[in-house]
Amino acid sequence: MQKAGVFIILIFILFLGYSMHKLIKKFINPRDSASHALLFFLAHFIGIFILAFITSLAILKLGRFLIQA
Repeated sequence: MQKAGVFIILIFILFLGYSMHKLIKKFINPRDSASHALLFFLAHFIGIFILAFITSLAILKLGRFLIQA
């Protein structure tokens, strides 16, 4: 049960990452120009940074609840 909580958080973050990718791809087409490609990669970089921050914060804050010795 301990690892199930962390696994659920990781699956949720994976779903958020995929949704973020679909949203970015909907608004920015990287094949239009070089500036669009750069903006596309920059948006993904920022999104990955934010999701990694949220994941680590969630695991640290919910650590006592998720991982009980």
